[in-house]
Amino acid sequence: MGFGKRFGRALAYAVAQSLLNDRRDQDRHKRQVAAKLAKENVQQYRDAVKRSDGASFEHSCALTLAQCGWNAKKRGGSGDCGCDVMATFAGYRLVLQCKDTVKPAGSLAVQQALAAKARYSADYAGVVCNAGFTPAAQDLALYTRVELLSSGDLFSLRKRLRLPERK
Repeated sequence: MGFGKRFGRALAYAVAQSLLNDRRDQDRHKRQVAAKLAKENVQQYRDAVKRSDGASFEHSCALTLAQCGWNAKKRGGSGDCGCDVMATFAGYRLVLQCKDTVKPAGSLAVQQALAAKARYSADYAGVVCNAGFTPAAQDLALYTRVELLSSGDLFSLRKRLRLPERK
């Protein structure tokens, strides 16, 4: 084998290694940029949650129930005794505790809904949280018959509570 062939193979190998290293550097850079963007997006989401006072979530729950035929009103604020939304349908009264949190709602939310049910002589009580519920909250809700809901469950709440179709 002549010098030219060896030199040509060595050169081809060096070029291939250089291209491979460039490709690895590009991939590493893409991963770093993607990780940075993901971290920034998570931080923006956390900042938005911190800015939220929950009133808009309560309002959207009341509007959803109203669209489904309930007579719903947002209560909320201090002194609401755990009743953020009060709704009636076909003579039945429902009180909702709304939790707009990143973490699952705990048993305190269920206790607040139960207190609101007693305070307002409601037929049903529920807690609405899109982040889910802790096992303690699920256990307490089972024994106290408090409904645990996500905002999507509000559309089928009449069926879930087995209420009549018409008022």
